[in-house]
Amino acid sequence: MASPASNDASVLIVGAGTFGLSTSFHLAKRGYKNVTCLDPWNVPSRSSAGWDISKIARTEYANPIYTRIAHESLDAWRDLEPFASAKLFHQTGWLYMKPHDVPPAVASRFETALQQTKLVGDISQVEYLPDENAIKIKCPLISGDLNGWSGIFNGNAGWVEAKRSMEVLVEECSRLGVRFISGPAGTMKSLLRGEHDNEVLGVVAQDGTEHLADLVILATGAWSESLLNFEGQLFSGAYNLCHIQLTPEEAEKYASLPVLNAPTRGYCFPPTKDGIFKIASLGYTNTNYVDLPAHPQFRVSVPRDRAFNPTDTLSEESIAECRKIAQACLPELGDRDLCYSAMCWDTESFDFNWIISPHPSSTRLFIATAGSGHTFKNLPVVGKYVADCVEGNLPSDLREAWRWRPDRVRDFPPLERVDIKSMHGWRHDGKSETDV
Repeated sequence: MASPASNDASVLIVGAGTFGLSTSFHLAKRGYKNVTCLDPWNVPSRSSAGWDISKIARTEYANPIYTRIAHESLDAWRDLEPFASAKLFHQTGWLYMKPHDVPPAVASRFETALQQTKLVGDISQVEYLPDENAIKIKCPLISGDLNGWSGIFNGNAGWVEAKRSMEVLVEECSRLGVRFISGPAGTMKSLLRGEHDNEVLGVVAQDGTEHLADLVILATGAWSESLLNFEGQLFSGAYNLCHIQLTPEEAEKYASLPVLNAPTRGYCFPPTKDGIFKIASLGYTNTNYVDLPAHPQFRVSVPRDRAFNPTDTLSEESIAECRKIAQACLPELGDRDLCYSAMCWDTESFDFNWIISPHPSSTRLFIATAGSGHTFKNLPVVGKYVADCVEGNLPSDLREAWRWRPDRVRDFPPLERVDIKSMHGWRHDGKSETDV
């Protein structure tokens, strides 16, 4: 066996989503010659949260770690290949608006996030917008009644083409020698462990294939809890996305729109080149709780993603939540027919920090998951930190923030979630919505 973390080591990455592809890319860039990435789907993974048309790229976070990394990622979208040449980042700006009825705790968190941008980031294009008039001068396309609202505009931010970014990264990984395996042979069933020392030796696939490796990295996103006991650290949930097909004239009109974001209302994006206008809610996260006999002490939410359930849509309740941002800011679009809606499944940690860590059960098993809604913007760089973890070079503050940490779960009260089985109108395969 090659020495772990040496360039000759065989590395098996499970999951070809944001963490998995970025890690494959950075390991291959560092000269690792034997990197294999597994996923049930032809890459990039259709089960990934990144299988989407667009994601926000911004820098405002209450935690300075993610503010720093988000700035690093913005630079990478512009300057690092293959991202720069593909022109995946659209610097439209990001307009955060604070409604008059926003809860004080939410307003306070954003003020903290803004201070972090001032401390460790670039504030050269940040503008304070004190009232409705200032907001509409900055963004004349906004036509709704925003009396009592204020806002912040960051011209450094914008959005990235999500699915296309992953496709570009797959091509680059393949060029660098990464091997991809999909289908039943690429679908992890279980870890393969040694009989005597319990060390991880590889992965057993759905079709019985045994993939042996010196190192295994689980980058399994929202499916993580169904594959390994995370001792209550993770929660898989779905964000609500709606899409409106604009006419060519409308797409041209709204092309200059920044990303709009408002607590209690949601967020929306400028139209894509195909004229798709995306809106999303911030009101709640969907769950799909199931019983796993192997882990009866934990409630486990398992994705019901579009890849396996293509006829699913959002519930009636979720669609109403999604419409709030358009109804508030662009009322002419607020009640338009949808061309499609979807649940975007991600996995969150109990404290919204990533888990990038060796696993305590084996020196050859590493975890890279818990995207927590703020990872795709970091696609160009997050794999660098996973590679640093594998090589034992993570700085101490990151090592502590991202470690395997079930000992801290009890310090964080669980957030209220909404089980999709209690919602209406999302299931279209002829079965009951309570039968998942």
